[in-house]
This record gives sequence, C-alpha cells and structure tokens, in this order.
Amino acid sequence: MNLAANRLRAWTLAAVLAVSLTAAASAFLLPVTALDRAILDARFAFARKPAPPRLDAPAEVAVIGIDLHSARAIEEPMALWHARLGRLLEGMRAVKPAAVALDIVLPDRSYEGVVPGLDAALVRGLVMSRAAFPTILAQTVDEGGRHRTIHPAFVSAAGAGPGYALWDVDPDGVVRRFDERLGER
Repeated sequence: MNLAANRLRAWTLAAVLAVSLTAAASAFLLPVTALDRAILDARFAFARKPAPPRLDAPAEVAVIGIDLHSARAIEEPMALWHARLGRLLEGMRAVKPAAVALDIVLPDRSYEGVVPGLDAALVRGLVMSRAAFPTILAQTVDEGGRHRTIHPAFVSAAGAGPGYALWDVDPDGVVRRFDERLGER
C-alpha cells in the first residue's frame, strides 16, 4: 500500500472512532435522554387520543393496583388482605372483564397460622372468578434479583400463570417502556 492509502485509512478509522465515541457519550448526557423522554411522551399522548366508541366493543381487561392513599385507609397490612382481595375478585364476576391482572405481590407462603381462614378466602375468590375470567397474579423478584415465588395455592387457584410486574423507571420517575425480560436478568 502506498502512503496516501495508509493515511486515508487512518483518517477514516479516526473519524469512525470519533463519531462512535461522540454518539456513545451523548447517550449518557441528561439533555439527550430528557429530549428522548419528551419525544416519547408526545408520541404516547398522540397515540392515546380516544378512538370513536364502538357498539360491539369487546370486554375490557381490568388491571387492579392499590395506591398508597388507599392502602393507608385499610387498617390491616397489605399482606393480610386475602379476604378483601377474594371478595373483590368475586365481585368482578359481575363486570365480566376479559381478564384481570392483580398487580399486588402476594405472599410466598401461607398465612393460615397467623389468621385462620385467610388463605381460604383468597383461594375461594380466585377459584370462583376463574370460571368467569383469567386472573393473572403479579410475579416479581427478590432483593437479589431472583424469581420470587407466590404461595402455590394461590397460583393453582388462579389457573392462569403469573406474569412479571416489573417496570423500568426512567430517571424522572415515569415508566415509559416495558421489557418482558426484566424478571430474567
């Protein structure tokens, strides 16, 4: 190779490297990611514009989550809400949703020793609702990132397999993306 070809190759390599490093560095800068989030929010807002109502609309999916205000209004801790959740699921049969996703992490073991009949109340609600709609229980991971089990009686009573309830939160505290592999990391 001649000297000119070597110089051209070196300059081309340097330019590609400089562009690559600049692009990689800009991905970590807050203004770029803030702009990305703003653009994504605008796209979501546009996509959320309501469609005209349909008379033949299918049943809706119900996602049940509890906010902090509601949780504080109930005297017992969330870990003991079995009977409340069972009654909620039984009541959902009248609404006839296509599916219910219960976005509350259920215990990994029985609480029958703490309050007799507690597990049975939730199992009854899960079994009774199962004939009307599938109920998907929230699956998550423990502090070490390992699969966290749900008490087997609840999973069996629900009938449908649990689904991961893990969300990738952006630095500004908003969830904009979902990765179905979050629980597998």
